[in-house]
Amino acid sequence: MTISPRRLFRSFALAEMFTWAGLITAIVLRAVGAVNLVPIAGGVHGFVFLCYSATTVFVWVNQRWRFPLGLTGLLLAIVPFATVPFEVAVDRRGLLTGGWRLAP
Repeated sequence: MTISPRRLFRSFALAEMFTWAGLITAIVLRAVGAVNLVPIAGGVHGFVFLCYSATTVFVWVNQRWRFPLGLTGLLLAIVPFATVPFEVAVDRRGLLTGGWRLAP
């Protein structure tokens, strides 16, 4: 069983959103002097950010998105919580349907 481009992209869009929430929470906790979890939350978020970026490029190429759309998907990872609305929008337009073109 292989994971579809749609499921893979959705998974990392959600993970990116949740790790943003974790990082923001860690920053707030550090600011109020409770505990410093920023190194942990930042590391997790950084890893998921890189995974989301790679997944976006893979799906962009596989689904034959136009350059502006793919670039928008990458740039929205910088904006907290923006990856999920982007994923919903491209899914509604049918731009995540189908399987992998280069699958064996």
